[in-house]
Amino acid sequence: TRQSTVGQLGASGTFTQAGTGTVARTTQSKLREVLSFEDFGAVGDGVTNDAIAINAALSWLRTNVSTAVVSSGFTYGICGTAGKIYRVNGSINATGIRALNWFVDMRGSIILGRCAGQPVWDMLGSRFGKIYGLTIYGHATDKPTYGIQMGRANATSSGEVTFIDLRMDGFFTKACYYNYAGEICNFVHMQLYNSDNTSGAYGYILDARNEQNITSAF
Repeated sequence: TRQSTVGQLGASGTFTQAGTGTVARTTQSKLREVLSFEDFGAVGDGVTNDAIAINAALSWLRTNVSTAVVSSGFTYGICGTAGKIYRVNGSINATGIRALNWFVDMRGSIILGRCAGQPVWDMLGSRFGKIYGLTIYGHATDKPTYGIQMGRANATSSGEVTFIDLRMDGFFTKACYYNYAGEICNFVHMQLYNSDNTSGAYGYILDARNEQNITSAF
């Protein structure tokens, strides 16, 4: 999903990648290969509330994958920037993204959840796709309810998402990860640690009947 850029910019607004057989392209087409949260206004300094920018990026993703033809071979994705901390004061709306060819790549970055009483990453109703390197930290004072909540929304099936190198740490009043009646999900390396030691706080909850009355703000 990512690759290093070691080519050279030409004087006429072209770009040529290093290596035998590469061809010149417009600089604009090269820069558009990877879409980032910064393209939608995120800062990633751990202080600025980046929830609006991240939600705008995911809204773009949701709209494009909903109209994408899988046979076209295109894969639609959003990338975080390594070394950045994206503070969110409200839930991230990753709901209703349903297609075979989407991904979110968060490797090397952190989502700092300061959304008290809300989930950090809301994925109700989403299906398929891959999430790489997602790290969520729940703030000790502004404690989120869940790090990730996913599952059915209005009886719509959900699941079959692949999480690769998922990590959640910090404080969550209910659970790091919550799944309500979702279909199969795949995990390749997962670490969950909930530092909230109050009664009713867990690391992982799998709930087949929605006994916690899970809802989405979106």
